[in-house]
Amino acid sequence: MGPSRAGLLRTVEEAATQGFEWGIELADALVESGDWDADLWPPLMRAWSRELDVNKHRIVLGRLRNAELYSRHARPVADTLCTLVKDGGLPYAAELLEEANELAVALWDSLDRSEPIERERGWLFRAMNHPAGVVAEFWLQSLSLWQERRDPRSDPLGGEYQLALSEIVQDATSVGRLGKAIIASRLGFILAVDEDWTKRYLVPLFDCKDADDRQAAWDGFLYGPLNPSVADSMKDAFLTGVSSMGELFDEESDLRQQFVTFYAGMVTYFVDQPLEVWIPRFFDNAQLADRHRFAWALGRDLHDMDNGRQREWWERWLKRYWASRLQGIPVPLDNGEVEAMLDWLPYFDALFPEAVELAIRMPQARLEHGMVISQIAEGDLWSKYPEATAKLLVYLADSESPQWVWHRGEELISKLLTLELPEDVRTKLKELPARLGLDLGSV
Repeated sequence: MGPSRAGLLRTVEEAATQGFEWGIELADALVESGDWDADLWPPLMRAWSRELDVNKHRIVLGRLRNAELYSRHARPVADTLCTLVKDGGLPYAAELLEEANELAVALWDSLDRSEPIERERGWLFRAMNHPAGVVAEFWLQSLSLWQERRDPRSDPLGGEYQLALSEIVQDATSVGRLGKAIIASRLGFILAVDEDWTKRYLVPLFDCKDADDRQAAWDGFLYGPLNPSVADSMKDAFLTGVSSMGELFDEESDLRQQFVTFYAGMVTYFVDQPLEVWIPRFFDNAQLADRHRFAWALGRDLHDMDNGRQREWWERWLKRYWASRLQGIPVPLDNGEVEAMLDWLPYFDALFPEAVELAIRMPQARLEHGMVISQIAEGDLWSKYPEATAKLLVYLADSESPQWVWHRGEELISKLLTLELPEDVRTKLKELPARLGLDLGSV
């Protein structure tokens, strides 16, 4: 389309990449003429973000140590800093941590705290696209590199990093909240580095008085990993958070769904007796959509368990939970929960017959999304437990579900009829094709 400003900027980036000295000379000329607003700065910084050598990169850090750049090009400066240390860092990054950390301190202090923060898509998403979030990420990546080199006898977090991270989590502005979202997303890492600092400064954010601080912390955390040490440090926060779901999250938001999924993970793996506090607390505060999400999340966890873990989980609380729900405790089962719990069945093995006996006592529910029949037909549960499978099919026949739910149903019925079954069960099974309009002869 012909020459353009965008084309010029791409060419400047390429030229600065190929000729480091040329790029430095251009930067010096811009400084000398006071052209701090020039759009030539970002392509220069992108060129300098590539691997150079330690001396050239030190020169770059020197050129970036200028407050005039921070107010006009904070994001490119932050990106250039972060590139030095992210994903294990450039080969020489450890040699430049002192200079880079000093620059990060100055950049953080200079960020515009009066700028309105658009956060319709959440604090974490906004943080990932804002210099405040990039600077917070820099500190985490820099800390990771420092950890590899530190004296094991020194302070766990180190004075410089402790000061920087403390300043971020104590920053009461929107800029601070963006940094908090990033740091909270790496709670497990920081907990492993310095448990005392994390429990003193970071964990309290999840239950602090400021609603925006709480939301920023949860927004970051709910996209990070959940492991035993993290779960142990967050138990009180989850119990408080589930009581405040209405304040923390919009009803239909992805973040609320993620919170419920994490809550189910806590119940599954990290709480010994969830029926005492965790389950009642959830149902006291959950909306119908939360209950559906909880049931589907438990099914996902079941899918990931081996037989031994399933048996332990079943005997410790899941069997009693299912039996209580059949009695309407703590609330009666809803159609969506029934469908989700029916979809648990193909994930069981040794427990399949016992689970089916509970399942067929649930209220009838029209299936809209479940794949229980086709999943059982694809596996070997039907051949291991033909009577339980047949009872399940007879129960499902009364659900008035659409025909597609019975995909592979006729095949499954035909296979079951070749196996040994109690006569009353066999009779009911034989009646199903006619009741459901299935063509048994086509199998």
